[in-house]
Amino acid sequence: MKRDLPWSAMPWLVLPLVAFVAVVFRQPLAIDETRYLAVAWDMFREGQWLVPHLNGETYAHKPPLLFWLLMIGWKVLGVGDAWTRILPVLLSGLSLLLVYRLAGRLWPGVEGVGRFAAVIVGGTLWWAAFQNLVMFDLLLTCCVLVSLNGLADAQDPQAGWRPWAWVSAGIGLSILAKGPVALLHILPLALAAPWWSEAARRQGGGWYLRLLGAVAVGLAIALAWVIPAVLVGGDAYAHNLLWDQTAHRVTTSFAHQRPWWWYLPLLPALGLPWFIWPPAWRAAREALAMPGGARFCLAWAVPAFLAFCAVSGKQPHYLLPLLPAPALLVARGLATSQRMSYRRDRLLVVMPAALLAAVASLELALNYWPMGTGGTVLEEWAHWFAEIHPGWIAALWALIGWAALPFRRSLIEGAARLQAAMMVSLAIVAAAGTATPAGRAYAVAGMAAEVAALQQAGRSIAYWGQYHGQLQYVGRLRQPLRELWDAGELQAFAREQPEGLVLVDSRENPLTAGVGVPFMVVPYRTGFWSLWTPARLAESPELLNRIAARRPHRSIE
Repeated sequence: MKRDLPWSAMPWLVLPLVAFVAVVFRQPLAIDETRYLAVAWDMFREGQWLVPHLNGETYAHKPPLLFWLLMIGWKVLGVGDAWTRILPVLLSGLSLLLVYRLAGRLWPGVEGVGRFAAVIVGGTLWWAAFQNLVMFDLLLTCCVLVSLNGLADAQDPQAGWRPWAWVSAGIGLSILAKGPVALLHILPLALAAPWWSEAARRQGGGWYLRLLGAVAVGLAIALAWVIPAVLVGGDAYAHNLLWDQTAHRVTTSFAHQRPWWWYLPLLPALGLPWFIWPPAWRAAREALAMPGGARFCLAWAVPAFLAFCAVSGKQPHYLLPLLPAPALLVARGLATSQRMSYRRDRLLVVMPAALLAAVASLELALNYWPMGTGGTVLEEWAHWFAEIHPGWIAALWALIGWAALPFRRSLIEGAARLQAAMMVSLAIVAAAGTATPAGRAYAVAGMAAEVAALQQAGRSIAYWGQYHGQLQYVGRLRQPLRELWDAGELQAFAREQPEGLVLVDSRENPLTAGVGVPFMVVPYRTGFWSLWTPARLAESPELLNRIAARRPHRSIE
């Protein structure tokens, strides 16, 4: 049988690059992206590589691996937006290559599994949307896949210690990427090895001795940072890092607390387009009936998913490292399946392309739509599309053309490729929305530039409530923003800094609320940011009451 070469999956890796080209015009989005970039910026600016900092205080909510990668890029390339946008795309491409390799280890000799797996993972709308964001979950996925490739290789008794070295490296890097929760993706699978691996059953206790050694080395890699960090960071940082962000967060999360069943109704949306594609379901059923790698995928996904259901804090992206498991099952079935219904399945393939073509054509038509003042839904859509850079539409048509090219392989592979291209295209459309007025409210460049200029002019800037670092990286701020939590702190700031200003996050537009004219006001998320003199705020209880209703909580992720 012809060997499935790695280069056969490389055309798919062009798609993350297309997505990267599509987002070069957008700014980091508040709050998560701007916060993580702010931590990396503060560390880089202060030359502090050991203890993460945010707005002048230690930041124990996340480990430092993502921050280190950002800082290394800035050290080599200079501080700029290019590296922050390239890094997630590189992590996505590396993850797809690791998925490709894992497929070959689970089903050696079966041509096409790796290609299908790369297309299915990268073509999931959920993945395509996150591969342009500065978040921790793509990095965690990449690190987890390193360990899982090692576990798959360890089935070969002739492989020696090298597979376990990869397991150790993956464990250590996973913890440095997102903390001990990363072990939920690795340890249940490794402990269940006798169930999914004949080689592990033959090794008996030897398997668990090697696993114990690999876990010990992985923990040592993580502790090489943890121990110096808690010694330098102080008692409060140590308590927050070792307790609040581990056991306490699992049992009683201070953010994103949701019921155990919260993930279940999200699964269909997270699995688009494959969840509604009949060939994917048939392929998964066929793969489950085959021996070998199917048990590996089940032992990987099921215990981890149940564990995340039990954890109190839940977010959709927490499950992103589990996506390759069902994708591998579907890929295994598709690799040896040629069945496809032309009456039903072909229609489902064509519908996304037709929808996308209609959207692109509508954009061109609405550019010539006479704009009125009636505020109709059609006119709002016309303004929305008119704001989109023409490059978006060119990228969408390029994706459609790439997917529609004649393919020499089976019809089902071409259909899967087209489905994937449509999902990436929709993710690009969503990213294009950040160039519209509604999307720009989540970008903070305008206020960041103003605050940076004010600080350079010697004026002190404070923030009413909890500041999440939204302006630090975008404005390249070199001073923290002082947080004000009550009227007493506000009055003290007014006495100490009579020329200072206070940045306020409010639901209402101050210009139309009848509370006076601020120094500056801009849209921010679903409300407004405004700059006020502290004396004006201190003398207006009405304004303070409106602001207090909007003030964010002290706890952050």
